[in-house]
Amino acid sequence: MRVRAIGERGTPLTRVVGGSGRESITVLATVSADGGYLPPFIVYKGVSVQARWVSPNPYPGTLYSASSNGWMEEPQFFEWFCNGFVHHVTSLRVSKNCPDQKAILLYDGHASHISYRIIKTAMENKIELIKMPSHLTDKIQPLDKCVFGPVKNCWERKLISFGKKQIEKQGNCRISKSEFATLIGEVWKEAMISKNIVSGFTSTGLFPVNACKFPESAFNPQDLANYKRSRALVPMQPNQSIQPTPTNQDLTPVQEHIVDRPTETNIPNVSETPKKTPQQNKRVTPNTPTGIIEIFTTSMIKTHRIAEQTHANPLVKKDRKIPRLKPERYGEVLTTEEVLAKVKETEDKKELENKIKEEKKLQKIKNKGETKKQNLKRKLDFDSKNQKSKKKEDEITKDISDDDLEALKISVMRENTIEVEYEEPSWIKLTPGTFILVDFIGGSRNTTHYKYVCCIQDKDDDDGEIRVAGYRRFDEISTQFIVKDNDVSIINFDQILAILPEPVFKEVDRKVVFEFKGCVSVYEK
Repeated sequence: MRVRAIGERGTPLTRVVGGSGRESITVLATVSADGGYLPPFIVYKGVSVQARWVSPNPYPGTLYSASSNGWMEEPQFFEWFCNGFVHHVTSLRVSKNCPDQKAILLYDGHASHISYRIIKTAMENKIELIKMPSHLTDKIQPLDKCVFGPVKNCWERKLISFGKKQIEKQGNCRISKSEFATLIGEVWKEAMISKNIVSGFTSTGLFPVNACKFPESAFNPQDLANYKRSRALVPMQPNQSIQPTPTNQDLTPVQEHIVDRPTETNIPNVSETPKKTPQQNKRVTPNTPTGIIEIFTTSMIKTHRIAEQTHANPLVKKDRKIPRLKPERYGEVLTTEEVLAKVKETEDKKELENKIKEEKKLQKIKNKGETKKQNLKRKLDFDSKNQKSKKKEDEITKDISDDDLEALKISVMRENTIEVEYEEPSWIKLTPGTFILVDFIGGSRNTTHYKYVCCIQDKDDDDGEIRVAGYRRFDEISTQFIVKDNDVSIINFDQILAILPEPVFKEVDRKVVFEFKGCVSVYEK
């Protein structure tokens, strides 16, 4: 689709298709080889579909579902398979008066399309499930070849038109879920064209089945030679195609819809295949739709022949051993007892692994809970002991005054603090800047001895007098001291009790504090 826009010449033009509030929405399309198609199946992101998400004007028969991320997952696909596809097949059988007619559903090998209950339900409703080979959907997928191109172009036009109207009304182009469903319905009516759908099946060689749709020159010569040696099937003539039987013309085949299962009359006789060498028995992934169709038909014929032989001879022992499920790179018929047993075994194994993980997780949570319980118990015991200790302390200090209690606390703090190392006084060591512990006598009768921290400013060697500046205690445990304003005294050598170690000074609350590495035994007024 060509869109005109204003921009710089030579610069790639891009259009913003969303913002930070975007979320994923999945739409499942199903078409038939006769040009028919089913209503869309829309998967929203959410826990369940809300009423306001449903369009008031949807395409007739539109189905809705929800997943945690808006992607197609097994529960959503199973819901569509039961309520959409199986219901439609049953209705067709009734309208065509062919209740025993089998149907074929072709789809890719996404994990959401393969489960035990999906295969079991298909077999119960006579539906053959065929998984397309990987990395070949661009060649053999009719929707990709001729249908999705026009659908996407129509969606672009609808989205641009809707955005312009929204900007004019509300100033933004945000689209709600119900509006999304309405636009999808309009696209389904306009872009799902029967002619394009039929062309998609024809161009891929799926229907009418054209084994020579893709020439051998389109493949790698070596891979093609290996494939021919491994398969060793009877070659078809050029331009030869398998046509459906006239009796089943009314029930048209489908891609992700109903298709006639080929009969043995129009398939190369597998029983006449020459004996293969061990090298030819090696499985090689086919690179052509011809080989893919041969795999489908061969597998179906072999499965039904084994079933007939087992039914005819009930004494035949059944092999109860279930082989491991291995992912196939090529197309595969899923609706067989063998595949069903493999899928069942895989799901049971996965369920067991999940159960073991869940048990480990629960045990881990339980252990964590026990640890928390033990820690809480220890904390309660510790708090109980502290409470008893505090109660005992309160009983001891109940009869003590506040001053005595404060002194007791200070005394305890001092006892837990190391005292500084005192040095014996020496006249020679008494230099300016030396901190000393000085004994002053005072009190009302001059009989009380006080001990102060002082710093020597000067000394007179002739008279033996020493001028000192007094310091007062700054903390409760006598490790920090500050200068007392205008406190200068003249002392003699006999008043000096000890020389103190050099303190470290620092600033606390805009005051110069001198701190010793231990408490000083002072007694101040």
